[in-house]
Amino acid sequence: MVNEVITLREDLDLVCVDQLVKELRPFAKTQVTVTRRGYDVDGHNALRLTELGARSGDTLTVTCRGRDEAKCLAAAISILR
Repeated sequence: MVNEVITLREDLDLVCVDQLVKELRPFAKTQVTVTRRGYDVDGHNALRLTELGARSGDTLTVTCRGRDEAKCLAAAISILR
C-alpha cells in the first residue's frame, strides 16, 4: 500500500475526473481510494469522485493497493496536482 496527501490546485471538476479515470484505466488491478474529510471513494469511479465535491485548496489522500501501486499513485497524483 502506498499513499500521498495532496492539496488541489484546481477544483475536482468533470474534466479533471474524466482525465483521472482515463489515466487509471491501465491500473484496473490496483485498488485506488481517494479520501476527503474522512469520506472514501473509489478512484476508478467517476460518479463517486464527483461526489467528493473537492475544490481548490482542499486536501485529498490518494491510496493505492495492488499490482503496480507506485506507478498508479504517480499517475493519479500527476492529474490531481
